[in-house]
Amino acid sequence: MVFVIDDDPDVCTALAWLIGSIKLEVRTFSCITDFLAASPSGNAVSDGCLVLDVRMPGMGGMELLKHMRARREIGARLENLSQRERKVARLVAAGRHNKEIARALGLSARTVEGHRAHALHKLGVASAAELASFLMRPPE
Repeated sequence: MVFVIDDDPDVCTALAWLIGSIKLEVRTFSCITDFLAASPSGNAVSDGCLVLDVRMPGMGGMELLKHMRARREIGARLENLSQRERKVARLVAAGRHNKEIARALGLSARTVEGHRAHALHKLGVASAAELASFLMRPPE
């Protein structure tokens, strides 16, 4: 799959025709926002290729690459957490207190404190506010 993103419809059409002529599947987008909306997980290009216009209104090609790199970094850090640490981290980021999390997950508050500390350490953040920012921020 080849994803063509260009704000010039003639360029999109020409590239789609050219790439399609060698029997590759092509999807075109007139802006990066449309591309991201079609792939909210950010995994659209895991088995494909991007052809980007570097200069477009709003987010350009280089900004998209930075955005995708940041998403991968966040995903990689989250993969380092155990399933329980991930659950606790998301509840902490949502503003829940340790005792509330403990009740919700059927754990002791002390266990939640441990999972919370491990999650903060593994993610490289120092506080619940930083954790929330890390988990909720739109990648750059």
